[in-house]
Amino acid sequence: MDIREMVARRLKSIMATFCGSILATYIYMIIFQIDSMRIYVITTLIVLAFIIELSHIVLYSKKEPSSNQMFIRHVVHMIIIMIIVSSATAYMGLMDIRDPLEVLVVMGLIVIVYMVILLTGLHQIKQLSDRMNKRLRERYKKH
Repeated sequence: MDIREMVARRLKSIMATFCGSILATYIYMIIFQIDSMRIYVITTLIVLAFIIELSHIVLYSKKEPSSNQMFIRHVVHMIIIMIIVSSATAYMGLMDIRDPLEVLVVMGLIVIVYMVILLTGLHQIKQLSDRMNKRLRERYKKH
């Protein structure tokens, strides 16, 4: 995959990241009984979605990485996202970094959103692979 393809994919997934961020923020605000979502929270989430998508550069490789290399890259990527999101959450005044429960909830929500997006992507790749394999089997049956 070349860098242009990767950038195109990342731009397409910004909305998924934004929606996941909104949902996680909503759940967080319910848990800690925060009454209103200020406009700068939504603006920050939009900017956050772009920053998180840019952080996907750590997953980029010209060569096909091994499973271990991809696992390590995903772990590093999740840590980067945790730093970005927890900083933004504290900046927005939604999380007190001195409260371990609030930090734990934010980290848990980050892991959940990350895993949902990752598993959705893997599922889509598997569906595409299955369709391609089916077409190849059909094609070679004819010959």
